[in-house]
Amino acid sequence: MAVKFIHHALHGPHNCYFDETEKDDIFGVAGWVGTFENWMALEDRWRKALPPEANGDFHYTDFWNDPNHYAAKWTHEKRLAHITALATIAHDCTAFGVGFVFSKTAYEELVPPKDKKAFVSPLHFCLAQCIVGLLDFYKTIPSPPPPPLRFMFDRKDGQKESLGEVYGAVRALFDKDNILGNLSIGDRKNECPLQAADLLVGELRRNRAGHESKVMDILKRRRPLMIAFPTDEEFRVHVKNVLENFKKRKN
Repeated sequence: MAVKFIHHALHGPHNCYFDETEKDDIFGVAGWVGTFENWMALEDRWRKALPPEANGDFHYTDFWNDPNHYAAKWTHEKRLAHITALATIAHDCTAFGVGFVFSKTAYEELVPPKDKKAFVSPLHFCLAQCIVGLLDFYKTIPSPPPPPLRFMFDRKDGQKESLGEVYGAVRALFDKDNILGNLSIGDRKNECPLQAADLLVGELRRNRAGHESKVMDILKRRRPLMIAFPTDEEFRVHVKNVLENFKKRKN
């Protein structure tokens, strides 16, 4: 599976902020991992970088596509410069990025019908892969950050309980070392780290769809990413391994 990973910063407990993307045949979950000090620095720089008319909020899809958005009157060069500045802040102020992006068609075709209920939805499957991937990563390094590893996910109507159930299942089955902390649901408009996660997952979606992205080039080059873009065959193998591992741990 295609994973890009570079060095990381591991001092202090980590908090993770995640968002989802769904467009056409692409689905994914991604976010940033960092310390409390990281997020304080990001909050300060991010708010200063946003123009007054943003009212403290950034939403990737609206920024590029909403004709009534404040940036709709900007030149493409100005928009690109702004989003590049935000992406740079996200990388400068975090330990690393995490993401899992794949084809919904592959999910529907390759996940056996009897197992779809256990995965709940592509969103929940993606989130579980990111969390389990982080747990596996932390177990392989000599000096992992001290627990707990806390998560915040962007608020979506009707998802709070189901996200909590999936998170609880991951903790029960995969977190024998008690690394994971609480999962909370936040409002992107009030949480700059969630806005940064929204930017990352939006760029990953475009990258997975085959679009060129100068911002993605910067994200890959400047700082760490731990991202999976599985092909259909890689996804087939991954699903098989996930199901085997899930059943083994459940038993």
